[in-house]
Amino acid sequence: METVIVRGGKPLYGTVTADGSKNAVLPLLFATLLTDGVSVFRGVPKIGDVEVSLRILSAFGAESEWIAPGVLRIDASNVREALPNASDVSSLRAATYLIGATYARFGRAKLMPYGGCAFCSRPIDLHLLACRAFGGRLTDDGEIRGVLRPGYVNFPAVSVGATVNALFMAALSPGESFIRRPAREPHVMSLVRYLRLAGATVSVTSEGMLVRGEKLHGAEMTVIPDMIEAGTYLLAGLTTGGKVTVKTDVSHFSAFFTTLFRMGADLRIGEGEVTAVGGKPLSFGSLKTAPYPGFPTDLHPPTVPLFAVNAGGDVSETVFPSRFGYLSALSEFGVRYAGEEPSFRIYPSKLHPAEVTAPDLRGGVAAVLTALAAEGESRIHGATLIHRGYAGLTSKLRSLGADVTEE
Repeated sequence: METVIVRGGKPLYGTVTADGSKNAVLPLLFATLLTDGVSVFRGVPKIGDVEVSLRILSAFGAESEWIAPGVLRIDASNVREALPNASDVSSLRAATYLIGATYARFGRAKLMPYGGCAFCSRPIDLHLLACRAFGGRLTDDGEIRGVLRPGYVNFPAVSVGATVNALFMAALSPGESFIRRPAREPHVMSLVRYLRLAGATVSVTSEGMLVRGEKLHGAEMTVIPDMIEAGTYLLAGLTTGGKVTVKTDVSHFSAFFTTLFRMGADLRIGEGEVTAVGGKPLSFGSLKTAPYPGFPTDLHPPTVPLFAVNAGGDVSETVFPSRFGYLSALSEFGVRYAGEEPSFRIYPSKLHPAEVTAPDLRGGVAAVLTALAAEGESRIHGATLIHRGYAGLTSKLRSLGADVTEE
């Protein structure tokens, strides 16, 4: 279904449960290419990016099976070198994990046109830096080749994707490797736990990550809840002036919660859940994205509608400075803003219905939240982009009382 139809202007009330994290499950799926055996993951969200990832794994001979709702079994016993479908790779940013996974497993990796949301340029220079540290060299025909060896990686900037690839290569390298300045997002630490369960030795210190590579076997683990999805539903409650409870792990939200508290938002944090109570005017907001534990860049676009329906706010983007393209879609709803990348000011805005196309995953869900706050019927086309990261979005919104359908 390509279009989300929202009849907005109604406060949302109720409780939803956050699914497994998109950003956590994708590295886990690609990590199975390093193993020889069966892995079982619980809490896997049925989202578009998971479906594409499984098709890519299948090209390498990995067999996947849903053995229960949210429970995915992957058998990597017969993994072989292969070239996956280019259209699948070009639709998925997480396909960059093939760089580290295939080089570590097969001694070479074919560079391909990796996809994902096209909200900014997303180079792979840090991924290639990591490959060089582990013995890989880029050939004229676009392959990473070389004998895998233990490596020392000193990243000049924090990169989740490059850290994942460095962990992949270190986990199969015959000896000790060290990753300095790694990303420490919850989904990266989730991968660390999986690699430990699969047989690698990984020590995390204030200086970085020390990894002793081993022959890896399958493992079982539960995917952590999706912090971005949970934050999105909390923002939906606040933006519409309702009361929404999200059942999730509340330990990863400090910067997000701090931003909302400073605006005067009523957040009630409990054991395994948090409730956002809207209905009162909030003060001027301000957010500046940063690597974990800073404000997550993926919650930046969904926060903008909350700024717009209240006293406004400033947004500064340090992770993906060019991801503001979604603002033109929100302007169709009446959202007013000014500035230039990487910082914009959002002004108090009188919203009205609109018909827009989702510019990317997080910008698309920001359009949905804006439509929920605007009285009247709105249409958001290109919903496939949104479904890449939100399982059952419309059904969950309907459970909160939203008048939302798809066609």
